[in-house]
Amino acid sequence: MEPKVIFDKTISFLRKKPRYLLVFFVFIFAIFYYHFIIPPQASKGNKASKEKVQTVQPDLDVKRSEKIYSHILQSQAGDVFRVGAFADTKNTEDIEIFAESELNEVLKIGEWHLEPSENGEYKELFFSAPGRYENIVLRLQKNEERDAAVSEQNKTTIHKKWDDSAVYIRSFFVSRVEARDALELRNLTPTVFGISSLKRDILQREEDAGRDAKEQSNLTEWVFQSNGDSLQALEFSGKKVGSGRQEYVFSLRRYFPDKKEKEGELLHTAAFVLDALDDLLVSMGNYRIPFPFPLVQGEWYKMTLAKTPSKDKDNSFTVGPLEADVATNTDSTGDLALLIRERLRAKNDASFPDGAKFEDLGERFFYFFSLNGTPLDFANVFDASGSIRYDVKKHLVTGGQKNKEYLIYKFNMPYPFNRFVLEATQEGNDEKEIKLEYSFDNAFWREIAFTQEPGDAQEFLLTLEGDDKSRTVYVRASYTGPEKKSGFFALKALNVTASIGKTR
Repeated sequence: MEPKVIFDKTISFLRKKPRYLLVFFVFIFAIFYYHFIIPPQASKGNKASKEKVQTVQPDLDVKRSEKIYSHILQSQAGDVFRVGAFADTKNTEDIEIFAESELNEVLKIGEWHLEPSENGEYKELFFSAPGRYENIVLRLQKNEERDAAVSEQNKTTIHKKWDDSAVYIRSFFVSRVEARDALELRNLTPTVFGISSLKRDILQREEDAGRDAKEQSNLTEWVFQSNGDSLQALEFSGKKVGSGRQEYVFSLRRYFPDKKEKEGELLHTAAFVLDALDDLLVSMGNYRIPFPFPLVQGEWYKMTLAKTPSKDKDNSFTVGPLEADVATNTDSTGDLALLIRERLRAKNDASFPDGAKFEDLGERFFYFFSLNGTPLDFANVFDASGSIRYDVKKHLVTGGQKNKEYLIYKFNMPYPFNRFVLEATQEGNDEKEIKLEYSFDNAFWREIAFTQEPGDAQEFLLTLEGDDKSRTVYVRASYTGPEKKSGFFALKALNVTASIGKTR
């Protein structure tokens, strides 16, 4: 059709129906604005920002073979320092460590040989400064010559390429230590970190001869004694009949084998519906549902799976044997797997939360812990009420704004502390809604004072002097504001430091 004919028909249509005239001009204006008013760079930039994928860059690689930590120490002649780091690498790598002065004097203080590992590798070294130094420099060694020598010796082909080198420094610190001679330096205890392990505990359901087959299908029970410190998730398998919104609920309660009343109060729940069951499927063919809750090692618990009351009788789920993990050749002889996190145990059975650091500074020990905005903050919770959970979007451990909602952290040290300092900050700034308390026995609690400027958050500060006996401090955060159906309370920051003497 000729453009003139199209134009004439359009004008004729608008004359007959003038109400469409405004729509026509808005349409023409939008086209004009997009193509002539918006700068081309802006539209391209928006598109690029949507398509851009954030990737973590290595700290050391072929392009960035050196990393400088500026002004990380201020040394004088004879000062002794510990240099420590957590590093991840996909290949075997060697790193040289140097101290550098503001006058560009460079002192090589050691080397680290790094092997690939699943959770990273911790390395530390000590050095005595002969003068004034301010910076620490990490330099990636080029290993082509060494690899060529290994290849010639073993008559094998080396697949590692220098271009593939990538080292990620997850944590780096420098500490001044007191050591009068080489013997004292050798006797320093290696730094201990709270690094928990995750294990899989397989359970077999409890059969109750007193219940008929129908009752058995509506309620499944497992009893277990905790061999860890927190429950992370549940894995299960079974047969699904039909679909729909029929709900099933996992519930956790305390269990008392030697008492008449076997069950305690409800501790935590997690639910799924038949329609969304496949969303929980994991690679080995089982279903996995998040179930984060702190446990007490050695205590007994009961887990149940129950069908919620419903008129839907045609759709159902029946628990069955777990699928075996072919990848790890793990045989599953039960029908429920608990993914349980166990904390590191130090001397005198002290348990460290993930991220805690226990460091030997020569004349004393130093303990440090801080929230880090990851799900481990929840795994570190010692005890909590039902609404406490980790919010992935907020990167916070949160609780409902209702009275009696609380969470407890436990800080357990190998020896009695000389001085214990806690600093905490409320998430939010409009209400006095959090009560922070401390206890030495998890029974008798004392309130921690706070300050709050108008429009600012609650700021808590606690300083405790040691009594030569106390080595454990519990910290409880409770909600004390007006009750609300929605909303949350949380600690934005929590930092703990403790100085521990060596005189026993």
